[in-house]
Amino acid sequence: MLFCPPTPAPSGHPSVPAVGMLFAGTRTRETANAICRECLSRIEKDTKEVLDSEKESYYSKNNNPISDILAIESVKLVMNNLKNAVNNLDNIEYRENMCQASLLAGIAFSVTGTAACHGISYPLTSKYNIPHGEACGITQDKVLLLNSKVEFDRIDKLSKQVGYSNVEEFSNEIYKLKKGIGLANNLRDYNIKKDELETIASLCTSLNILANPYELNKEEILKLLQSIY
Repeated sequence: MLFCPPTPAPSGHPSVPAVGMLFAGTRTRETANAICRECLSRIEKDTKEVLDSEKESYYSKNNNPISDILAIESVKLVMNNLKNAVNNLDNIEYRENMCQASLLAGIAFSVTGTAACHGISYPLTSKYNIPHGEACGITQDKVLLLNSKVEFDRIDKLSKQVGYSNVEEFSNEIYKLKKGIGLANNLRDYNIKKDELETIASLCTSLNILANPYELNKEEILKLLQSIY
């Protein structure tokens, strides 16, 4: 038997072309049930990735009108449901809304790719074991502000469509949302030392960063990391 949950499983992104595969033997049902229980137990952490990926799709250099529609709807669902979904795991409505948000985000960034937040997240995860969703989210409000410097009309339009008066208010609400679902907003909360920031910046070499409208070289990334330390 082949067991193929979409991945990241509990948070959705079922449109992403990747699956976890399990060839089970005589204990097929027990093994599958155990994996399903593990997936559900991780929803609180894993669902946090969608906090970031739909916004990255929207402001990616590779955006297009179709991905924009999907990303905007996903952002609305995230901002209106994520906190409640994380803090009320038994509420099916919030979880369904987050699954929809995750599906839409997955379709959107399968076309556009992600951008700086993902690119910066990889060394945070590989070097310091910060969960992927948290590593992506920690820079999100700051990167939104940086991108508005070069794509103001576009980011301002997103802010207003989601229900905020301006980019600054949107960024502040993202910051508060992260805090409301238990995400850290500072790197020092992960026991990262300040003298390690330059090394982290030098490891941010993913191509995702090239899709970011605000150009981020090593020096700019270091400034960003210092601003959230």
